Amino acid sequence: MYQKLTEMQKVAVQKVQQTQQQMDGLHQLNQVHSNKIKDLNKVIQQRKDKGLKNVEGFQDKMSALSDKLIKARKFYKPDALQKRIEEICDRIQQNESSVKSDSEEVTCIVNTMDSLQLTPPEQSLVHQVSHQTRLAIWSMFVGEEDSVQASLQRLQAEQQEICTLLQESYSSQSAAAKQDVQ
Repeated sequence: MYQKLTEMQKVAVQKVQQTQQQMDGLHQLNQVHSNKIKDLNKVIQQRKDKGLKNVEGFQDKMSALSDKLIKARKFYKPDALQKRIEEICDRIQQNESSVKSDSEEVTCIVNTMDSLQLTPPEQSLVHQVSHQTRLAIWSMFVGEEDSVQASLQRLQAEQQEICTLLQESYSSQSAAAKQDVQ
């Protein structure tokens, strides 16, 4: 009987050790899975944060875009475009009148220079101003007149081009607005 008890004790100890080893194995496996779950939760949280930042950035961009669209819609209304065309045409006319005024002034100076009569050398300052200097002054005035005429022609061409472009833009915007209304 003692032997049976000893054998039973050995079997029980062996069973306890097996159960303990199984428990240790399960505990280690549980720990590994627990660590994986923690890592996955961290990744999930990072992706949520990144997604939230992306959504906020997208909302900011959409808000800015909608503001730009509202401003563009106000700017491209037929009344606003017509007003802008009128402002540009007024500015061009002011520039033209300024160029014409400058041109008239240059013409007046050139005419005055042409009408000047030289007095005899004894009575004038002709000897104090050399012939080359007088020619330089004359060519300067002629060059200035040519420059003013070229500027006038360039501004007139620009005015015509801008007015054409603005009228085309106004026409296309009006057509687009009518299609939007329909």
